[in-house]
Order: sequence, then C-alpha cells, then structure tokens
Amino acid sequence: MGKKKIILIVCIILVSIIVVLILTMRTHHATKGNDNNNKARFMISSDVKIEVTHKSNMKNKVIKENGVEKTVKYEETKLGKDIYISSDGDEYDFSGNEMVSFWEAPNEKSTKKVSDTEAEKLAKEFCEKNIENFSKYTLLSDNYDDTIEQHTVVYMHKIQGYNTIDQITVFVDNYSEIKSFVAYYQDALDKYENISINKDDINNAVEEEIKSKYNDTLVKSSISSENLSIIDNKCVMIIGVDVQYKAEATYENGDQIIIPSLETVIYALE
Repeated sequence: MGKKKIILIVCIILVSIIVVLILTMRTHHATKGNDNNNKARFMISSDVKIEVTHKSNMKNKVIKENGVEKTVKYEETKLGKDIYISSDGDEYDFSGNEMVSFWEAPNEKSTKKVSDTEAEKLAKEFCEKNIENFSKYTLLSDNYDDTIEQHTVVYMHKIQGYNTIDQITVFVDNYSEIKSFVAYYQDALDKYENISINKDDINNAVEEEIKSKYNDTLVKSSISSENLSIIDNKCVMIIGVDVQYKAEATYENGDQIIIPSLETVIYALE
C-alpha cells in the first residue's frame, strides 16, 4: 500500500472520529437542555432585588436575588445586549453590568386573575427595588392579555410632558409574580430634561414636510403622536402624522377617492 494512500486513510479515520465527538457533544447538550426544561422554574416576586456582584466577567456573571448569589453564563450578544442564561434556562440581558431585562417561561394556567391595581402595585414594588431613580417614571398603561394571562405594565420617563423612548415594561402574571421586564433605554434622555422644544417650529416643519410630499393631493393632516428619541447620539422628536390625500382615480359616480395614510417626520432638536 502506497504511503499517500495510508495517509489518506488515516485522515479519513481522524475526521470520522471528530464528527462522532461533535455529534456526541451536541446530543449531550440537547439532553441537558431538555432536563432543564423539565425542572420547576423559579418565580420572581415583586420584593426581589437583583444585582450584579464584583465576581462577574464576560463568560459568567454572579447576580444576587435578595442576597443569594446565583451564577448565569454568557450565551451570546444580540442587538448590543449580552445575553446570559441561568441553570434553570432563564434569560438575563445585560448592558455592561446593568441588567436591562430578564425573561422567564410562563407558568401553567391560573384559576385566578390579578386586578389592575394589584398588578400595578407589584410592578411598582419591583421597579423601586431594581430601577435607579424610578421616581422620575410615571405609569403610562396597564393592559391585560387573556391569552397569556399577563398584565403588561408600562412606565415612562416623560420630558416636558412629551413621551420618550425611556420606558420600563413589566409583565405580571396571575400568580402575582413578575415574569419579565424590559428597560433598554434607562437614563438615555436625562441630559435633555431642559432641552429647548419650540412647538411652533415643530408644527411648521411638519406642515412643510407633508405639503412638499403630497402637494395638491393633500386633503388634510394632523399630528397624532410626538416622542422624544435618540438617533445618531442626537435628541430628536419623532412625530406621527395622520394624512388624508386624493387618489388619482375616482369612484364610478365621479366622487374623489380619499386615502388615509400615516407619515413619520423626524425633527432634530440639537
């Protein structure tokens, strides 16, 4: 048997061994994941305070839930957020060492229903313990979804009466437990508390933008929403505009066809 043929056979054997090892590792990982799914999952009550300790690094973070340490492992980075998973399979999303959201699987169906007042109370208690400067946020909405049996409680940091992207969303289930929360833009607009906002200038800019787009087809327009946001590290006002304009065609009786539309105008404040 030639030397080249022997080398080829050895390479084939080595590749086969590597493939078997990879498949074995994947199977073990999948089985381990299934075992985790069968475990009883912890529930986050409104009196739980979650914090990151000094022992954290990129691969692992050590968090505390009411003083009890718990290690979560790095999974991936997505949309600028580092995602960590606990041994129970729960997901914690971080921006640096600041936890900006967590997600827990739903419980079984409940036979009771938490009232709006109770859901808001639980959400507020949780936020007061886990969100710095929570006093600047105001309750925006509380909606209940019968399908998932959860309240979605939203708080917002308003600036000069305007809505902003700085929102906290807390999900409360019928077991009076916090299922998850999202607060990606905490403090993003704090330095713009006193930014100059000229309502007349904004209205004129919106009117000019809409007229230039629709010209003679424009029937009417009105501002439906105004939200402060950050684009390219600059503070902007994102304005929703309800528009009605004339279509080129008409009805059979000759009446003009009017089409509704929603436009977005971005106005730079700095």
